[in-house]
This record gives sequence, structure tokens and C-alpha cells, in this order.
Amino acid sequence: MSAGTVPELAPPGLGEPRAARTPTGTAMAGTATTSTTTTTSPTSTETPDPVLRLAAEMESVCANAVDVLEIAAALEAQGVNDRAARRRYGVADVFALAELLHELVPPRPGEPVEEPCPWRPRPLTHVLRGALFGLPGLCTAALAPDVAGGAQVTVLVVALLLSWPLGQGLAYVGWSRLGRSDRGGAVRLLRRGFLLTSAVTVAVVAAFALAVDAGPAAAVLAGGQGVYLLGATVLLVLGAEWWLLAALAPALLACGVHLVLGQPVRLAWPVRVLVLGCLLAVVVLVALRTKAAQNATQGPLRWAEIGAAVPHAVFGVVAAGLLLVITGGVPTTSAHPAVWSAVPLSLSMGAAEWNLTWYRRRTFLLLRRTRRTTQFARRARGALLVACARYLTAAALLTTAGVALTSGRGITPGLVLAGATSVLLGGALFLALTLQAFGVNTVALATGVAALAVDAVIVFGPASLAGPDPVLAQVGVVGAWFAVLLAYAGAVLGRASLHG
Repeated sequence: MSAGTVPELAPPGLGEPRAARTPTGTAMAGTATTSTTTTTSPTSTETPDPVLRLAAEMESVCANAVDVLEIAAALEAQGVNDRAARRRYGVADVFALAELLHELVPPRPGEPVEEPCPWRPRPLTHVLRGALFGLPGLCTAALAPDVAGGAQVTVLVVALLLSWPLGQGLAYVGWSRLGRSDRGGAVRLLRRGFLLTSAVTVAVVAAFALAVDAGPAAAVLAGGQGVYLLGATVLLVLGAEWWLLAALAPALLACGVHLVLGQPVRLAWPVRVLVLGCLLAVVVLVALRTKAAQNATQGPLRWAEIGAAVPHAVFGVVAAGLLLVITGGVPTTSAHPAVWSAVPLSLSMGAAEWNLTWYRRRTFLLLRRTRRTTQFARRARGALLVACARYLTAAALLTTAGVALTSGRGITPGLVLAGATSVLLGGALFLALTLQAFGVNTVALATGVAALAVDAVIVFGPASLAGPDPVLAQVGVVGAWFAVLLAYAGAVLGRASLHG
């Protein structure tokens, strides 16, 4: 045969007439085998050499193979065994055939296709998601005169402390199923989880309101607040941010106007009815978005999933508790401290999500561009500092705007310190969420519990424990938590193994 039939695959010497192969083991012992040669002209129409034809068919496999064993494995996968190698190609076995193919097709490994980066910051979406959690605080502030007593405030606190962790755990389960390409299971679990957690929240709030004689107005406001947070969680996980905004916009507009006008009594009932109608719209929207569920690919909720969601739920208690303690301990001249403290902090979570996505994209790209782990660790820590600085800037601007809008008699040193506490709390929450995003929960949760306990003692404990300036003590506690998390995150997130 002429090797010129596949010239680009022919190694040096194959263009000459070549001896026909004699299958190994066919010659009798002591009998000489005679080699015969046959030649064909370049224009011959005879069938090409089967080895060269096979090399042409397996060119891509052979060119990208690491060694002969990989070619042999590919041959066996195509059904070429030792017997076929002897009968069809005149070689001893599959490994001999693989060696021959390795000689015929020189290695030319192609460049691996780069995996697209899954982390793409969407600033408008991130800001909107933060607003949808923070702006409903305007409704609470607008309806606050109806629930101004201690018992009523207690019911509101209970609703927040219950709905926030339930929402965090529900969000984790939903994101976990979506991350495993089980959208049908995620939708079904979110629907059932919303119904269950909403029922629990409403029942507990009603029981507390009855126990402390808070009145029906406080019970409805607190229960509605809890149901909204749970419904918003479901809709945000499913990517229905704009639908949620459309359902919530009338209530936000009405409550904003009500606050600007000084909360006139004649407008109280129309505002309440409108807020209740928007809440019902959110519930209906949740029902519609979770109605047409695909078949679940991973079965019902497992105990392992519940156990994995527990740290996120507990962290929700810590975050809500710290927010309430700091808001409760703020010396303010405003009638609604939550408007300038809790709402700006909640709004800043949009900036936190934005910067977390930016950081994950940055480290994903660093994995491609760096060759040494020490270099990656240094650059990853630098990116973390940049993300943290960007978030703190956004939180400081939002808190300053909140203080300026709601402070009645000007900005005092106490308000400045309280604002600094709120900003540092936001920074600590951002770092804790970043660690959780990489599966590092223990230190963030343990230090958060410790910070909550110390801060609660400072605000609600004996005056001697708080020192001469309770607000300054709060700054110290939250600042220490922030510093510990920053140092820990810098050490842990420098490991390339967490970013793969």
C-alpha cells in the first residue's frame, strides 16, 4: 500500500514500500517467515491501509492524548480488542496498535476551552433586591403611631426575629436546589416552605399579641411584616424582583406621602387598607410564581438539607438581633429611628450582594491569571479589601442620608457614633455573608453570637457595664467583630481551593 493516501499522517519512511505485517504467533517455531512487499501507484484505487484509515478517524483523540494508554482506552471503548487488532490491523494487541497510532499522529493537544465566568454583577438588580427588603420599613414607620406602646413594639420584634431566620433558611434550601439544577424541586419546596413558615409566623405573633395585650393593630402589622419578608424571600430566589416591586410600589408611595404630610389621622385608614392590599398582592404573586412546578429531580426535602440550612437560619437570628439592639440603643431625636438606622442598613444589603458578586468574579478570573498560590492569595486579599471598602462607602452614604432626613434638631456626636455603629455592623454582615458564600460558617456564626450577647448587655444590662458612653461601647463591640471577621476572611479566602 502507499502511505501517500493520507500524507499529513504519514511519518518519515512511510512513503516507501512497506512490508506486510505478519500477525505475531502465526509462524511455526524454527520456520523462517518471508517478508513480501506490494506496491501501488499514487493513483491506485485500492482500499487504503486500514491503520492509516483508523489514524485518520481517530486523529482528534490521538492528537490530544496524554500517552499511549489513553489511545488504547479509546480503542477499547470503540470495540477494538486484541483479536480485532490482530485480524484487522496485523498487530499483536491493542497496545501495539495504540503505539503505532501514537507514531502516526504526533501529539498536538489543543487549548482547553475556557469555562465562562458564572459571576456577573448586575448593579440595578442588586440595588433593587436590597431596596425590596429595606423600603418596606417605610410602611412600618408610617403605621408606627398605631403601635407606639411597649407591648406593640415587642410583637414587632418577635415577628422580625422569627421571620428573618425562617426566610434565611428557606432561601438556602431554594438556592441549594437551584444550584443542583432541580428547579422543580426548588419551586415546590419554596411554595410549601412559604405556606408553613407564614402560618407559624402568624400563629406565634397572634399568640404573643394576645399574651401581652398588644391589640389587633399591632398583631396585623407584625404578622404582615413577617409574611412579606417570607414572600419576598421566595420571589427574590425565583428572580421575580420586578414583579415584587410592582406589587409593593403603591404601598411604598402611599406610606412615603403619609410620612411627608406628617401622618395625618384622616389618611391612616386609607393607608392601612392600601398596605394590606399590597401584602395580599405579594401573597398572590408567590402563589402564581410557584404554581407551575416542574417535576423534582432530587426527591423531597432531606434531613441533610435541613441541617445545612440551620446555620443560615441561626445567622438570621443574629443579624436581626443585632439590628434591633443597635436600633433600640440609638439615642435619636427622630420619632422613627428605624427609618434612618434599620432601613439604610437593609438598603445597603443590595450593595453587599453587588460587591460579593464582584469579588467572586474577580477571584474566579484570578485563578486563570496566576500561577502561584502565594500570588493568588495576595491578590485575593487585595480584592477582598477593595470589595469591603466599596461596601462601607455605600453603607456610609446611605446612613448619612438617613440621619440627615430624619434628625429633628441637627446631627449630634451621639448620632455620628450611632451611624458609625450601623456602618460597621453592615461591614461585619457583609464579611459574614461572604464567608458563608464560600461555605465557611462556624467562625462567622460564633463571633456573631458573641457580639450580640455583649451588645445586648451593654444596651439593656446594668448601666455600670456599659461604661460612661454606651454608644461608644457599641462602636467598640461591633468594630471588634468587624475586625475579627476581616482578619479571618483575609486568611481563609486566600486559599485557592475555596474559589474553584
